[in-house]
Amino acid sequence: MDNWIDELARSLGEAPLTSDEMDRLLGAAESLMGLGILVPSRNAELLGWCLDQGLRIVQQSTLMTIGLYNDAAGAWLPSIVY
Repeated sequence: MDNWIDELARSLGEAPLTSDEMDRLLGAAESLMGLGILVPSRNAELLGWCLDQGLRIVQQSTLMTIGLYNDAAGAWLPSIVY
């Protein structure tokens, strides 16, 4: 894939991102500003990649829900915005 960003943009909404696509998306960022990113620790492949790239864990958090919880399909990065 020559232009993987265009391919990724086309695939959004069609299929969930894989950990490999998430690695490439994060790797393309020039910097991470603010608080950084939230990486689900149960996605060991993505978390391991982040640690291999020199990122570090600043705070470990726990996802808590009321009622039923459905696992996300594919790789995802949660948001603290909402």
